[in-house]
Amino acid sequence: METKQVRANLIKKGNYILMDDEPSVVMDNQLSKSGGRGAARCKIEAVGLISGRKRVELISSTDNVLVPIIQKNTAQVLSVQDKTVNVMDMETYESFDLEITDEVEGTPTEGGHVVYWEVGGKRILKQAK
Repeated sequence: METKQVRANLIKKGNYILMDDEPSVVMDNQLSKSGGRGAARCKIEAVGLISGRKRVELISSTDNVLVPIIQKNTAQVLSVQDKTVNVMDMETYESFDLEITDEVEGTPTEGGHVVYWEVGGKRILKQAK
């Protein structure tokens, strides 16, 4: 998985970070003031993109955190079955299945287009156009 490093105090709500080797979206980043014994600390709360699990980390504000690089792609819908949609990538013409979750915006229809993310070796369906 491709990542880059960013200082912890620069992470904002809505950014993506890597927590416990899972790409996560930041819900809150609280910065405490530096005290007599050290640097300021960041309390980062995030929710996993794949598992949906909430995580909290307490790290120094000057430390670096890993930020995953998310590829956003479009694909054409070939078929829809229950909670699965078979799609073909518009650039590589590769066909594969994606799971339809509750977070998907819109309803995928045959012949329509969808937006999916590739992150951490997994593909996540995000939006139906």
